[in-house]
Amino acid sequence: LVSPAKVASKLDWQKAVGVVMGLDITMDRIGIAITEHPENFFESVPLNSLNINEPNSPRKARGISHQSLSELEAIVKQHRVCAFVVNWPVNEGRMGEKCGKVLQVLDSVIDQSNTVVTKRRPFTLWRNHEDASTDSSSPDEWGRS
Repeated sequence: LVSPAKVASKLDWQKAVGVVMGLDITMDRIGIAITEHPENFFESVPLNSLNINEPNSPRKARGISHQSLSELEAIVKQHRVCAFVVNWPVNEGRMGEKCGKVLQVLDSVIDQSNTVVTKRRPFTLWRNHEDASTDSSSPDEWGRS
């Protein structure tokens, strides 16, 4: 876990190499989008979402299925992902079950694969300001407000 500024610095802005992958982890799927350097493309490109669990596994299963992890590894390699921005689903200023699921899945990805999230390919948690409560608190130590 690194600050958003560190993720931004992972991009090689001089050569415009590498993409940032956005992950929207919910209770049963992972939404995926990628975005390239602004000189090449200005909008994120949504990709197919991945199921977190196997089709017949219980909904409350922890972590990510091996099949979905393999698909994520392939996408990361194919698109030369250099960092991740992960949606942090705070609800009215509170971290609840949805935030817990995000942490469970990220922990599972890190435990099962040494090629997705690495020191050279970090992730940051990003709170969607459209979903943020109306409080105007100052940014925390990670740059989130």
